[in-house]
Amino acid sequence: MAIKIQTQAPEVPVLLGELEFSIPATDEYLKSFRLTQKEFLKELDQMDKKDSYEEDYEQSMRIVKKAYESLLGEGAFDKAYKQTPSIIILTKYFGQIAEGLEEEFKNMGLTQSQNEKVNKYLKQKKK
Repeated sequence: MAIKIQTQAPEVPVLLGELEFSIPATDEYLKSFRLTQKEFLKELDQMDKKDSYEEDYEQSMRIVKKAYESLLGEGAFDKAYKQTPSIIILTKYFGQIAEGLEEEFKNMGLTQSQNEKVNKYLKQKKK
């Protein structure tokens, strides 16, 4: 007798307006995702307020671009900026994408600790 297990597609689709990205739901990506979120928030907190709008804009652009590229892949920021040419709105979108991914990873059971997974399995086993 064979044991059949239906496998999950290890990815999460992200739609941003007309753009579509595919996010891998892997351990490595989840680790990178957490690091990207922390770095993004840290860099925004530490961002120097420049004397001119241009310098502030350039620094904001660099930080947001780095976050998009890390989260959605190379070229993602340029595509998103072409579609929505506002760094402020793209920052808002980034937050929404991060929250959505967090929820999807949670629904897939990828954010539970190993302890929680073992306890959940053992509870099911007792029934």
